[in-house]
Amino acid sequence: MKIKNAAVLCLLFLGIQFGVGVITGVIARLFTVPGYASIAAILSSVIPCGIVLYIGLKKTNKPWNSVFKLNKVPLFTWISATVFMIGLIIVFSEFDNLLNYVLPMPEFVRDIFENLAADQPLILSVIALGITPAVTEELLFRGLILDGFAGNYSRRKAVILSSLLFGLVHLNPWQFFSGCFIGLILGWLCLNTNSILLGIYIHFFNNTLYTITSYYEPPIPGFNANYLTPVQFQPLWLDLTGVVILGLGTVLLLKGVKNIHLKNAKEENIKEVVYE
Repeated sequence: MKIKNAAVLCLLFLGIQFGVGVITGVIARLFTVPGYASIAAILSSVIPCGIVLYIGLKKTNKPWNSVFKLNKVPLFTWISATVFMIGLIIVFSEFDNLLNYVLPMPEFVRDIFENLAADQPLILSVIALGITPAVTEELLFRGLILDGFAGNYSRRKAVILSSLLFGLVHLNPWQFFSGCFIGLILGWLCLNTNSILLGIYIHFFNNTLYTITSYYEPPIPGFNANYLTPVQFQPLWLDLTGVVILGLGTVLLLKGVKNIHLKNAKEENIKEVVYE
């Protein structure tokens, strides 16, 4: 897959998503549907992704499991990713505060985020904003698109291009930077673990925590990163704690990936000995 093919798929995804949004919006105007915003968000993610994944997979002529890698990941790497994400979310919370301070979000964009959480059961919002995007977007960007790029470009270029597209499809600068950065991490992890499972988990972890903060007032001032409350910066001690945890998580994550490489190398050596 080349960049132009991936761009077409992303535009198709956005076009279908817009169409689904219009249809669900009309239905919401005509009928009272409890939790309609969350239901609409789920449909706007599942339907476009399903269609695009089907078309893209047909074009690749590859088996499903070779494109969407669902291989097992060692427990240590899952734990490492959790520590890493705790630190990253604290740091990114402050980054979002700074971004909102420098570039305030327009009222109509803020309303979109607010409507996704307003009067919705928390569990439905978690499904709509945490689980569904984590699965569908990882299948699309770290599955179909990254796999296609990896077959035509260097690994570094494949990760960078897929992360840029991932940031761009969010269609707003407040999610573009964090989307690109997380996209780089998830793409690197996918190629180095040969699995999208860790990416789905990290994506879910990130989205779900932000969804929960839109329902409840954070226990620490400034840790809100949900775009719905006035900008308030975090205490310095929380920023420093986030940096330390992020550093620790990075070291652990690198070690986890290294262990996977060593394990794979040993298995390859064993295979070579057996075949000889």
